[in-house]
Amino acid sequence: MPSPHIGMSTSKKQSRYYTGVSLEPEVSAYLDDLAHRMRMSRSWVLNTIVHEYAAVLALLFVGAFRWQ
Repeated sequence: MPSPHIGMSTSKKQSRYYTGVSLEPEVSAYLDDLAHRMRMSRSWVLNTIVHEYAAVLALLFVGAFRWQ
C-alpha cells in the first residue's frame, strides 16, 4: 500500500518542523540530483523517502508503525 505522502500535492499546507540535518557529501549530492530529476524540493524528496521506508517497515513488522 503506497504511502499517502506520495500522492499529496506539493502545495498542500501541513505542519512543518524545521530542522538542520548533517548529511555526508555523497548523500547530499545524491539528494540534490534526485530532487533535480524529480523536479521537487530536497525536503519533499527526503520526506517521501522516509515515509516510504516507514511504510515498508510497517508491512514487514505489522503494526510496528502507525502512519495517519
